[in-house]
Amino acid sequence: MLYHNICALRARYIISLISCFAHGISCASSLPPEALYVHYEHGAHEAELASIAATVRAQFSTHAAHDQQVVIFDVDDVALSCYPFFKDIIQNGHVWEEFLQSPNSLDIYHEFLHRAQLPAFTPLLQLYQHFISLGYKIIFLTSRKYDIYDLTLQNLHSAGYIGFERLIMRSEEDIKIRGGRFKERARTALVKEGYEIVCTIDDAEANLQGAYVGHAVKIPNYLF
Repeated sequence: MLYHNICALRARYIISLISCFAHGISCASSLPPEALYVHYEHGAHEAELASIAATVRAQFSTHAAHDQQVVIFDVDDVALSCYPFFKDIIQNGHVWEEFLQSPNSLDIYHEFLHRAQLPAFTPLLQLYQHFISLGYKIIFLTSRKYDIYDLTLQNLHSAGYIGFERLIMRSEEDIKIRGGRFKERARTALVKEGYEIVCTIDDAEANLQGAYVGHAVKIPNYLF
């Protein structure tokens, strides 16, 4: 019964996402906190990610990378799980949906990152290691602001992401640019440097559109 309830909630979530994308607005999670607890803490999310990672590994299973071939990884809710932040907000008495709409939500998130490190999603860390073993260069491309660059770098290393090529974050000039446009511009700059982007892994549909995406891998995100 619990499984069917989660499936029904997930279906509602997907329908709400389609509606949001169609109207060009940002979306908050439509899953209630209780369902999110179950999904993230009882293995459903890890299982979903493991299935996606297995499919990607099969597509990049035998071919060693050519020089300058790159895989792009997003950071939040792709390489690293933001679930501990969600849990912290809820345990401090906030309503998640209302918090996401507050103008200072990003600043509060950055404050949280100064006192806690986010864990890796095991299936995506293993996928990362698979790409590294085949000789692909990994570049992390995130919409986080550059003022927490050192903190982000430290968190990636502590979570097990070792040996990547570069971490790219928003500069002050990039803050007003929409996430999808910022990432497209960053990918274009990388191609001009001589990189070939063969795969982009992200949790936002808008970040998987535009030029130089390569093979697009959409990671489900039920928090945002």
